[in-house]
Amino acid sequence: MIEPMSAKQYILRETVVSIFINIIINSGVFLLVFGLAGPIPVWGMGKLAFGVVPQAFMIGLMITLISGSLTTMKLRKGRIARYEGWSMLPRSLIGSALTVAVASAVICAGLACALLFLVAPSELSWLNAFIFNLIFSGLVAFVVTPVVLRSAMRA
Repeated sequence: MIEPMSAKQYILRETVVSIFINIIINSGVFLLVFGLAGPIPVWGMGKLAFGVVPQAFMIGLMITLISGSLTTMKLRKGRIARYEGWSMLPRSLIGSALTVAVASAVICAGLACALLFLVAPSELSWLNAFIFNLIFSGLVAFVVTPVVLRSAMRA
């Protein structure tokens, strides 16, 4: 029988994969919403800062639903080891997904908007807005994925 992957190895690997997937997906969404030309307005309905709220919500929701489901299946099949720790997330997948999505939207988007408020003018060049979007997507995945995986893997 093959030894299951350790929780630490699995969380690290899946977090890296999640970061890249979210950067790619959110780059595509950015291009659909803002196109290839700038400058990009920062404040107001449908502008850059407004967009981080649904972006953070969806990243949190989809990471929890997809990674949580896949992790639970791998755990049941004995491919990965259980995480020996605790989690504040609900045991149900839907409860966890909604909790993570709302927390992600409030905390991550709130911090991003605060940062934009402190450093951004009323608009950013297309490139700066795109880079901001890439970094934001990657950071949300970096924060959310290990939390979700630890919860899904807990004993």
